[in-house]
Amino acid sequence: DAGRLWGSTVDVTPLYRFNGVRRMLEEAGLGQYWDTLKYQILPGFYMVPKMTDEADIKLGASKIGGHPDVPPTFQWPSWKKHPMSFVAQINLEEFPMNLVNPEYPATGILYFFYVYDYEVWYNDDYDSDKKNNVVYYTPETTELMRMKPPRELSEDQIFNSALIEKKLELTIPDSDYLEANHLMTNKADLNRY
Repeated sequence: DAGRLWGSTVDVTPLYRFNGVRRMLEEAGLGQYWDTLKYQILPGFYMVPKMTDEADIKLGASKIGGHPDVPPTFQWPSWKKHPMSFVAQINLEEFPMNLVNPEYPATGILYFFYVYDYEVWYNDDYDSDKKNNVVYYTPETTELMRMKPPRELSEDQIFNSALIEKKLELTIPDSDYLEANHLMTNKADLNRY
């Protein structure tokens, strides 16, 4: 049942129920796959942004845009001398990713940065260079400071701040995963899925 996947500390009442997924499969004529697919249903969450003035956002809270709340040793990332735009920070105590995968850390902050500069997007090496975005993790959350972006970033490259609300859900694999893992091989069934 869904409680087994989520653990005893999470209330699954507002979530799509396990049986709801089973009903959807049956209505699509795919009920015969339930015994295989029920083990592929995993806990997950999605994020809902709420535009919020940065002054009203607690230091270290999960957010999109604004200025990152980082440890004092943090160095702002760049790509080929172009400073990256701060996209988001996720406080892992607010978004328990370890419920999805126990190997993920339960505490700390993930930071996301990206080169948001249309002048370099069309360089030949931009698309092929995997270093044009950065995910940074720190376990440190006690000595954070709100860091201003580098002066080289234009106003368009600094995103407005938004708090993030967590919504829990059950997730199912896509048809490509099912086919690649031989969980569903019939093409007509894959198309209906």
